[in-house]
Amino acid sequence: MQRLITYLFFILSPYFLMGESLLQQPIKNVDSLRNCLSTAKGTAKVDILNKLCYSLYKTSPKEAITYAKQALSLSDSLNYNLGKLNAHHLLAYQSNPEYVIEKAIKHLQISEQYFDSKSNWYQKHRIWLGLGNRYSIIKKYDSAIIYFHKSLSLLNDDKKILYSFNIHYKLAIIYNLSGEYNKEIEKLNELYKLLISQYEIISKKPNSTKFTYLEKPGGYYTRHGYYAKSIESNNRVLENINKYDLSPFENNYYTAKFLGHIGRAYYHWGKYKLALKYHNKSLKKFYQSEEIYNELIKEKIKTYINDCQINIANQIEGKANVQMYLGLYEKAELNFQHSLRLREEKGDTPGVATCRDGLGELYQIQGKFTKSLEQFETSIKLNLSFLKNFIKAKGMVNANHIKVMINESISITYLRKGNLFYDWNKLDLALEQYNKSLELCRNIGYIKGEAEALTAIGDICLQQNKNDSALINYQKVLKLYQKIDNRPGIGFAYHKQGNYYVKIKQAEKALDYYSKALVILEEIDLQKDIAEIYEKRGSIYFNEGRYPLALDEFNKCINIATSLNCKKIMMKAHKGASEVYTILGNTSKAFSHYKKYISAKDSIYTIESQKQIAEIETKYETTKNEKHIELLEKENELKEMEINQNRLFLFALLGFVLLIIIVAYLIIKQNKIKSEQKTIQVEQKLLRSQMNPHFIFNSLSSIQNFIVNEKPHKANKYLSRFAKLVRSILDYSFVEFVQLDDEINTINYYLELQKIRFPKKFDYFIEVDDEIDTEGIKIPPMLAQPFIENSIEHGMKSKKTKGNINISFKLKDDILIYSIEDDGIGRKKAHEILQKQDKGHKSLATVITLERISILNKKLKKKIELEIVDLKDEKGKAKGTKVIFQLPIIS
Repeated sequence: MQRLITYLFFILSPYFLMGESLLQQPIKNVDSLRNCLSTAKGTAKVDILNKLCYSLYKTSPKEAITYAKQALSLSDSLNYNLGKLNAHHLLAYQSNPEYVIEKAIKHLQISEQYFDSKSNWYQKHRIWLGLGNRYSIIKKYDSAIIYFHKSLSLLNDDKKILYSFNIHYKLAIIYNLSGEYNKEIEKLNELYKLLISQYEIISKKPNSTKFTYLEKPGGYYTRHGYYAKSIESNNRVLENINKYDLSPFENNYYTAKFLGHIGRAYYHWGKYKLALKYHNKSLKKFYQSEEIYNELIKEKIKTYINDCQINIANQIEGKANVQMYLGLYEKAELNFQHSLRLREEKGDTPGVATCRDGLGELYQIQGKFTKSLEQFETSIKLNLSFLKNFIKAKGMVNANHIKVMINESISITYLRKGNLFYDWNKLDLALEQYNKSLELCRNIGYIKGEAEALTAIGDICLQQNKNDSALINYQKVLKLYQKIDNRPGIGFAYHKQGNYYVKIKQAEKALDYYSKALVILEEIDLQKDIAEIYEKRGSIYFNEGRYPLALDEFNKCINIATSLNCKKIMMKAHKGASEVYTILGNTSKAFSHYKKYISAKDSIYTIESQKQIAEIETKYETTKNEKHIELLEKENELKEMEINQNRLFLFALLGFVLLIIIVAYLIIKQNKIKSEQKTIQVEQKLLRSQMNPHFIFNSLSSIQNFIVNEKPHKANKYLSRFAKLVRSILDYSFVEFVQLDDEINTINYYLELQKIRFPKKFDYFIEVDDEIDTEGIKIPPMLAQPFIENSIEHGMKSKKTKGNINISFKLKDDILIYSIEDDGIGRKKAHEILQKQDKGHKSLATVITLERISILNKKLKKKIELEIVDLKDEKGKAKGTKVIFQLPIIS
C-alpha cells in the first residue's frame, strides 16, 4: 500500500508542483488525492488539500471547505504564499456553507495580495472576476468595473479571447444599472463584433452562449427606440448565421429567434404589418426546427425543445399584440389563448402572467372592463407566487435578477390596471395603481417604467385641473427619458408638455413643444406619434382661425393614420377637417370628412345600428341643403333665376324640417318601448325637443321674408348660420351633458341668428370667468335657451329703445353660476302685451325647464337650482328680468 501511495504521488506530482494555479477543471480521482495526502508533507500537502477542496466543492461543500481551512493553516505555518492565495480563493466560493458575501470579498482581496511574478494569468483572472461579480451583487458598481477591466486586460490574445465574452457582457449590465448607456452599448457592440468577426476562434463556445450575446445589441436598440439599428443588427446576424457550425435544427432555431426579434422591433416601431410578417416567418422556422427534432430524437438537444416551444408561444403572443393594434380582436384573442396554453404546458409562469396582461389589454380596448381586471389581477398573483417559490428554492441572493424581472413585470401590470380604471372613469382607483407602479419601479431602478407611471399621473392631474402638478410630472418624465437616452420617450415627454400648454391656452408654447417632439419622432420614424401631433397642431391652428394651416396638418395626419389604420387618430383628424371645410364653405368636402369621422368613430365605439342610421341620414339631409346654398351662391349672377331657385330652396328646407319632425316622432315612438331604466333619458330628450319646432318655424318665416323681398344674399347668410345651429342641436340630442365650451358656441350661434332677425332691437354679451376651464366642465345642453328666447321675443321685441342681454358664467366654490340678464320690459308687462295679441298663449319655458331640472336632480348628488328675478329700479318700476342657474361642477 505504501508503495502504491508513493507511486500515485509521483504520478500526480506535476499537478502539485505546478502550485501556481488551481486547475481549470476539478480532478476527478478524489480517492487518489486522499491517498497521497497521508504521505505528503510541506507545500505539496498544502497543494493536495487545495486540490481536494476544488474537486469536492460542488459535491461535498462541507468537506471541501474543511480541506481549504487545513490548507490555509498549514500555509501560514510554512509561510507559503501560493498556498494561502489558493486557500483564500477557495474559501470565497459561494458553495461555502459559511458563505457571506462581505467575507468572500475579504478572502479574494487577501488572495490578490499574494500575487507575484509566478502568478499566472488564469489565477489573476479568476480572482479579479470573482471580486467584480461580488461587488456587482452588492451594487458597488465602480469597484466591480475596476476589477472587470483588470481581468479584461489579461485577455488580449486569441487564446484567451473566449474568456472575455462574459466580462464584456457583465460590464454592459453594470453600465446599464449605473445609467451609463453609451458605455453599455459600446460593450455590447464590442462583444457583437467579436462574435461576428471571430467566428472561427469562438467555435468552441456553446452556441446558446454565442447567440445569447448576439441578441443583446438588438435588444438594447429596441429598448431605447433605435428601431432601424435594431433591425440592422439582427439582420446582420442572420446574414452570418451559416458561418457558425450549426446543426439543421439549430440553424432553424436561431434563425427563428432573430426573425422574432425583428418582428418585435417593427411592433414597437408601429409598423404592424411588417411586424406580423416577421412573426409569421419566425413561427415557420420554429415549427421546422420542431420537425427536425422529432426526427432526430437526440438527448443532447432535448433542452432546446422546451425553449423552442416557449419561443413559439412568444411569437404567437407577438402576433396577438400586433393584431390587437390592427383591430383584429378575434384573431388576437385566439392567439393569446393559444400562447397561454403552450406556456401553461411548459410551466412558464412568468410567460403566462405576461400573456394574461395582453389579454387584459385586449379586453380593455373592447370595453370588457370586468374581464380585463380579472386578467390583470391573475397576472400579478402568478408573478408573486413564482417569485416566492424561486426565492424559497434558490435563496434571496441568487434571486436578485429574477426579483427585478418579476417586479418589472408587475409594475407594468399595475400601470395597465391604472389605464383600465382611467378608461372606466374611476380616477382615484387609477391613481392608486399608478402610484403602486411608480413605487415598484423606483425600488428596482426601472427608469422607463417610472417615467411611464409619472406620465399617467400627470395626465390625471391635467384632467383634474391640477395643471402645475401635471407640468412638474411631465418635466420629471423628460429628465428620466433623457437619462436613459430613450428617444421615443423624450419625444413623448415633449408631446405631453405641449398638451399642458394647450390646456392653459398658451398656443405658441404648445406648438413649440409639439415641434420639438416632431424633430425626435421623425428622426426615429415613429409614424403613429407623428400623426397624433399633426392632429393636435391642426386643432390649435383651427382655434386660432388659421384654416389653411389647420387643413394641412389634418391632411398630413389623415394620410399617416390611414396607412397605419389608427382609427382613433383618423376619427379626430376627419372631424377637424370637416369643421375647417364647413367654415370655408366647401360643404362637399366637409360632408365627406364628416362621414369618414362617423365611420371611424363607429368602428371604435359600439353604437346601436338604428341610432347610427338615423344620425347619418339627418346629417346627410343637413349637408345636402347646405350644398344647395353653395350652388345658389355660385348662380347669383343669373338674376332671372334667383326667385325660382329660392322657391326651390324653400321647398327643400321645408322638406328638411318635415324630415326632422318625422325622425323625432320615430325616435320618441321607439323610445317608449325601451326599458324603464332609460325612461329618464327619454324624458330629457322629449323636453329638449320642445323648443325645436318653435324656433325652426320662426327662423323659416324670416327666410321666407328675405326671399319674398328678393334678398337672396341675406337668406343664404341666415340659412348658413341656421344650419350650424341645427347641427349642434342634432349633435347634442344624444347626450345628457356637453362641454361648457360647446354650449357657449351654440348660444352664440343662436343669438347671431336672432340679431339678424332683430338687428336694432338688442345687443348681447357673453362673459366667462378666466378661472373657468370651459373644456373641462360639462352642463346640460340648451338649458337656458328658452329664457334667452323669452328675453328676445317678449323682453326686447316690445321695447322702444335698443336693449341688452348679458349672459355670464362664474364659479363659486364647486358651483357654476350661469345667469341670463336682460333690461327688457319685464315679465308682467310682456304678459299683458302677449294676452292682448294671443289670449290662448301659454309660455312653457319655465315649466319645461323645471321638469328637466327635476329629472336631472334625481341623478345628481348636488342639485341644480333655478331662480327668476324681476329687476326693478329705485322707483319700483320694472327694468328687466334675471334668470340664475346654480349648476354643480361636472367634469
